[in-house]
Amino acid sequence: MRLRRWRRKLGGGISTGSADVKITIPKSTSSDISILGDFQLSDTDNFYYEIYYSKPNGSSESEHKFAGAERTVTFSNVKYDTYTFFLKIWVDSRKKTVLDTIQKEVAVSAQNNTVAFPDRSVSQYKNWFFVSTADDLRRAVTTISSDATFSESNKAKICLRDSIEYPGVEGLLSSIEEKYTLMANGYSIAAVLYAVTIADSEHGTLSIAGGNDKFAENDTVTVQIEADDGYRLSSLTKNGTDVTTLVDGDTYEFVMDAASVTLEAEFVQAKLGTKDALDAVGDIVFKDGSAEAYRAGMTLTAAQKEGAVAVIFSVSNGNTIGVGLKNSFHTKTSVNGDYAWAIYQDEESKAQGYERSIDATRCTPSDTGNGNLYESITFEGTKDGSGNWANLQSAVTDTETSGKYPAWEWANSYGSTNCAGTDYESGWYMPSIYELYVLCNALGTVNEALSAADGQKISDDDDRSYYWSSSQGSYGTSSSDTYAYRVQVKDGWIIADSKSSKYNVCAVRRF
Repeated sequence: MRLRRWRRKLGGGISTGSADVKITIPKSTSSDISILGDFQLSDTDNFYYEIYYSKPNGSSESEHKFAGAERTVTFSNVKYDTYTFFLKIWVDSRKKTVLDTIQKEVAVSAQNNTVAFPDRSVSQYKNWFFVSTADDLRRAVTTISSDATFSESNKAKICLRDSIEYPGVEGLLSSIEEKYTLMANGYSIAAVLYAVTIADSEHGTLSIAGGNDKFAENDTVTVQIEADDGYRLSSLTKNGTDVTTLVDGDTYEFVMDAASVTLEAEFVQAKLGTKDALDAVGDIVFKDGSAEAYRAGMTLTAAQKEGAVAVIFSVSNGNTIGVGLKNSFHTKTSVNGDYAWAIYQDEESKAQGYERSIDATRCTPSDTGNGNLYESITFEGTKDGSGNWANLQSAVTDTETSGKYPAWEWANSYGSTNCAGTDYESGWYMPSIYELYVLCNALGTVNEALSAADGQKISDDDDRSYYWSSSQGSYGTSSSDTYAYRVQVKDGWIIADSKSSKYNVCAVRRF
């Protein structure tokens, strides 16, 4: 097996020769003894050498180490004829763990003496594992566990050179419990746990599954993420490194390193929808500008339902138009609706627009009558109804008088009534006959999306499903100034009718 290679921490170089030690005795009354030589542990590291001698009277002089480039120690005032010299090898700087002690008795004379200590080779320590760090311990256990020669009768020696902390040390050592002897010599192995700290955050919390906040190296840590209602996780960092992309739903998992961890989360107001672009009929628009594509059988959250403002019914020719979630249709009345295009009660109180042709609003279909609402027809004139209120205001002077144009007023106030405090409070209008035509031809998807958002469907199954447009109508050549176009959704009618008739209204908006 491979023994870890060490280099000697001594003042001189490394010798690969024999372990001869030369003792020189000066020819003086107070002889100095110089010890030179190398102890044969090839490429050793972190070994500490001490040479001392025992006097014949039993006392000793110690703490003399190899020093200097010559690795020489001098014992002064040698007065006895015989000394026993010891070479002691420590494997730790605090001298708790002795690897070997070699002794040699030397007869001192007035002449130089050369004495060789017995050789020590690496093979004599092949069962020793000198451990200073957790990595040393891991490597030692790996080697011991894979070596079949280690057993109850032939144990390896794990020699601690310092106290170390190691996560899961009990399980690590139990895997080789019959193969090693721990040479602790006053040192210890302790399991180390590293802290996971969660920084304070607003609008959401992080928590650690199981309630622990300290983990050993290589433990799997599961972090649960919970955003407050209306918020979502924006970013998650681990020790300053962004790990947001590693979040799986509301969980983040990582393997613990040999270091403490700080987790920081940032929560931001959540988008209600998963789409930023409004590009399909049926898209449900939310007050935060996001949208959710309509899907058959879809279910929206309570927050999404509360935040829904419209359903898209047209995305053609660069125009994205949506209809509001509410319209004026209800079943509490026996009449066809509640709102006149322009009032006519008598000559004195009638609206100016009642019998005045608002030509700038004209949008004439190529066909009218029963069933044409769902046929392929064309329109000429003002298809975009968003400017028709301004066109009416340009033609008359009584639009500031409340109650003169009830259907218009209902549509114009839709935003302030239903979308107050959002970016969609303004811009709502009564659609042109062309826009009503487009809306009704997308009604299957639109109504399903409206229902999913807890909105009000455009009535398509009632004989009273009449809806006004903002387009000036024509009825043959007789009295056409008093007519405007409306639809009956159920039977598919597009027809011009008296502006004073009371029908239903929906509001639309461009997005």
